[in-house]
Order: sequence, then structure tokens, then C-alpha cells
Amino acid sequence: MLNKARSKMELLACLRDRVDEKLSGLIFHTSLPAIIELFLSIPGACFGVTPGTPFASLCIACLVGNYENPMALHLVTIAVSIQVLAAWFSYVLGNSLSMEKLLFNLKLYMVFPPCAVFLCYFLIPDRQTFSKCIYPLTIFMPIVVSEYVLKTMVGRERPCEKYNNLWEKKYLVAIPKLLAKIGKNGSFPSTDASVAAAFAIPLAKEYPNVAIALVFLTCFGRVYFLAHYVLDTIAGIMITFFIDSLATNVIGLDMEELSWWHPLLSHFCGVFYFIVNNTRGIK
Repeated sequence: MLNKARSKMELLACLRDRVDEKLSGLIFHTSLPAIIELFLSIPGACFGVTPGTPFASLCIACLVGNYENPMALHLVTIAVSIQVLAAWFSYVLGNSLSMEKLLFNLKLYMVFPPCAVFLCYFLIPDRQTFSKCIYPLTIFMPIVVSEYVLKTMVGRERPCEKYNNLWEKKYLVAIPKLLAKIGKNGSFPSTDASVAAAFAIPLAKEYPNVAIALVFLTCFGRVYFLAHYVLDTIAGIMITFFIDSLATNVIGLDMEELSWWHPLLSHFCGVFYFIVNNTRGIK
């Protein structure tokens, strides 16, 4: 009985992979103009680079808040955006090794989310808006830990490894090249899609079109640059919805009534998990 059940599971997994590869293959073989690729690489990689969390948090703060004097917030957001985009373009266009070490540094992954919390705390006077901005940071580590466990269990090969002959179809070849080097067997599920969905939650009520566009462009970008299959991104979004539902309906968190310590507690619990498990990567 156990062998039959195992055989059925393997058959279903094989069928899933075939369907997924056919769906994803249409996007894998697509070649877009360089300027569109450059634009697509921003949502397609923003949530996987180290400064992505403060960058996304500040952008949300500019959208969802009503401020009497938003000058400081806007200036800091512009400054952070320029630095993040300059580092990213320097890497994908110039293949800069120093930028690669900065953007994909594990230690900085641990540092930047708390920095985002403190930036929001000092720049956002309205506590309700502050709470909305730090909600994605509160569920960030539960998402990352959950997906790390799933990635380890499933061990699905990334498309950039299997279809390395398609690298030449992409103008920004640095992206699939990097993923093939540091993200082996990390295809399922997509953490970037999950984190994009988390940052879309505070936008969904007031700016539903922006929230949908953010998630769609992130997912499409991940598939286009051979980081994931289509089902990997869908699974990532579903995990975020599950954790969001758990946080609000079971734990009782209110997105508009969070304190500064909520995301910090969540974050440091996640950091403790990775220290204990001596992991070498979370992407």
C-alpha cells in the first residue's frame, strides 16, 4: 500500500512538472528589449536583494500615509531608492563583484529588516500608517523560514540550471548566471513572490491595482529570468496568504495596531532559527 501511494505521488509530481514546464517554457523562451528587461528586473529581483525590505517599506509609506509634512520621508525614500537602483544597475549591467557581495550578503539580510523598522518609526508620525508599513516585516521571517524548510525538503532544480542554453536569450544574463551559482535546488517555492505578496497586503485596500501589478511583475520577472517555474511563484503567494491568515485570524494581529517590537521579535526569532540550524543561505 505504501509503495502504491508513493508511486502515485511520484506520478502526480511528474505530471505537475510536465504541465509546469510547458506553461513556464513560453516565458523562458521569450526575449524582451533591453530597456524592458531592465525595468522588469526591478520587481523581479527587488525582494531578493538585501536592501529590498527598507526600499519597499518606504515606498509603501509614501503611498498609504497622509502627512502634514512628508518632506523628510520623501527625501529619505528618494535617497534610498537611488542607492538601491544604482547598486542594482551597477551589478546587472557591469557585472560588478563588489555589488554582488553587497546585494546578496547573508549578514545584511539579517540587518536590513530591523533598519527598515527604525527608519519607518522615525519617519512616519502616524502610528496607523507605521503599523501598515511594518506588517510585511512582521510576517517576513515566518515566510522566509517556512520557505527555507520547503526548499530543503523539495530540492527542486532552478530553471536557470536546467535551461542554461537559454541564458543567451536574456540581455541581463547576470541574473540567471548568479542564480545558477548561489541558488541551486531552490526553485520551489518562490520566496521573492511570497515577499512581494506580503508587501502588497497593505496596498490591497487603497491601491488594489498597484498591489496586483506588484505581485504580477515580480512573479513574471522571476519566471522570465529563469529563477522559478510558474507554479513556484503561485505556491509562494499561497504561503503568504496562509501566514497572513494565521497571523490575523489565529494569533490576532491587527495590521493597523502593531507596535515597533512585533517585526523585531519575529525577525530575531527567525535569525535564531538560522543560527541554530547553521544555514548557509536563505534565498
